[in-house]
Amino acid sequence: MIISASKTKSLTISKIPIRCKIVVYNTIIQQEMKFKYLGIELSDYGDIETEVRQQITKAMRVAGCLNDTIWKNKYIGVEVKSRIYKAVVRSIMTYTAETRPDTAKTKRFLETGEMKILRKITGKTLLDRERSDNIRQTYKVNSINE
Repeated sequence: MIISASKTKSLTISKIPIRCKIVVYNTIIQQEMKFKYLGIELSDYGDIETEVRQQITKAMRVAGCLNDTIWKNKYIGVEVKSRIYKAVVRSIMTYTAETRPDTAKTKRFLETGEMKILRKITGKTLLDRERSDNIRQTYKVNSINE
């Protein structure tokens, strides 16, 4: 395998900024503070809350695009809507979830984002006082954190 030293960049992840000198073929590899990789912005200080918020925002945009065609269509059954949600929207929300640490804050962000989308799908609002567990049972969806 040949490494292109001119195209390669490095990133160190730490709570405090660390400079790291990496040399390949007598060329110093440039160190970045943050960069995008596969649509996810990685940062050196491990700011996972903004990453989770970005993923939830992307999922909500996709769910909004499906609003008129799928969610409000009365001829599509609850089971099909649930499968579309799990395959399309939830996969966007949980993308790279296995590579980041779970904190109470990120779990709450994911839970809140999921319930916003599920309430939009069911046509319910918070003012309807419908419990989240009942909405999940209707669509046969487990909590996103499970």
